[in-house]
Amino acid sequence: MTSQNNDLPVYCYGQVPEGLATRTQLARDHRRRPAEGQVPRGRLFYHGNKHAPLNESEAAR
Repeated sequence: MTSQNNDLPVYCYGQVPEGLATRTQLARDHRRRPAEGQVPRGRLFYHGNKHAPLNESEAAR
């Protein structure tokens, strides 16, 4: 399921395109965090009513 939320695509768990990650995933898997001023490229929909910003892994520091 992909939809739009505030002009950002919204993805369900397991459907997030490669190269996008939440802040938690960046810290856990890549030991990185979103770069200062980095704009989210999508949102992850989880737990039925919550959203987490998705950032580009390559742009993270």
